[in-house]
Amino acid sequence: MFEWLIRRRPINQLNLHHQLAEIPQLTLVASSALWSEAERQAINLCQRAMLLEYDLFIVLDDFQSTSDPDRQKHYVRQLVLIITDLFKNLLPVLKNVIKELKRSAPTSLVTQDMCRAQKRFKEIRKSHQLRHLRNNAGAHHDKDANAQLNALKSIKVSYKTLIIKQLLEAFTELSMARRRLIESWREKSLRNETQQELKSG
Repeated sequence: MFEWLIRRRPINQLNLHHQLAEIPQLTLVASSALWSEAERQAINLCQRAMLLEYDLFIVLDDFQSTSDPDRQKHYVRQLVLIITDLFKNLLPVLKNVIKELKRSAPTSLVTQDMCRAQKRFKEIRKSHQLRHLRNNAGAHHDKDANAQLNALKSIKVSYKTLIIKQLLEAFTELSMARRRLIESWREKSLRNETQQELKSG
């Protein structure tokens, strides 16, 4: 699973296990006084997106590892709930973050990454009947197992499924934004330390 992930990302991009190991650091970074409010909101959004991406990969991997209909049904529901959460809760936050970033740093690479991610998410919402998928997969209310499995099979869930590929492309944009923000924080920290040393000297 993760070998495929590494191939699809830039060579210098860490795999998801290593990304999750960054969470304590990200929490520290997000609380830094060196951030503007827009930057703080952006790093928190990127951290949340990273966890959703991880959940997506775990559920996909679990689904493809079982042939048991009941387990498949469970993973279908989990997958659709992840996608639903993304569009219902993450996208409005992304919209607000972009709005704040455009005020403070309209030409920054982070702002551009966020805008590209938003564009990809909008394309997904436009080209897929997400509510229909959610209802048929049984995430909204219970339906019989066969109907749920047929709904799942109809979209051929795998890493090559169009909606999954599009989601991963959008997550990649947010991942790039996160790395730029962390690098920016490191540069700010270094400048701040240098200034403090000059003052104390």
